Amino acid sequence: MTRDEKRGVAKALAEKIAQTDCFYILNAEGMNAEQVAEFRARCFAEGLVYQVAKNTLIEKALQNLDAQYGDTKPLVPLLKGVSSMLFALPEAYSTPAALIERFRKEKKLQKPLFKGAWVDRECIIGNDNLSALSRMKSKPQVLGELLDTLQSPLRNLAGALASGSHNLGAVMRALETTRES
Repeated sequence: MTRDEKRGVAKALAEKIAQTDCFYILNAEGMNAEQVAEFRARCFAEGLVYQVAKNTLIEKALQNLDAQYGDTKPLVPLLKGVSSMLFALPEAYSTPAALIERFRKEKKLQKPLFKGAWVDRECIIGNDNLSALSRMKSKPQVLGELLDTLQSPLRNLAGALASGSHNLGAVMRALETTRES
């Protein structure tokens, strides 16, 4: 591969990284071709992009990112051995981690090994964090739960107004009684 080709690959990788809020760095060393092909197919089925790249090209891609993307320097020391990247769909931060856990469990493997991840401008490093990542909720899920919690009192009031006697005076007296208690 010529220097120009390497620059092109690093630039394309940097653009792909910049377009996502989440990517994982994995080590699939020790997996045979059949296992890698099956893992890649499962990634594709989940809408994830699995890409193998040289560590130096990943490092150059991380260095080429805008400063506004955030500090990816903590990920550079992870780029040893065989590395691959797994790009998640927007707001689906836990999907790759859940996929890795399922694949490992079904195949009874310890691979692919989770080296680290970039999730919403934060570095998450270490295989022991994979389980926590798999349970992490997306922003829309958290916001939905918060909105549901905030709407609960209004739903209760609407239910009280719509129930039984349809008497606004009785509802107001009931609310006043509960406020005094």
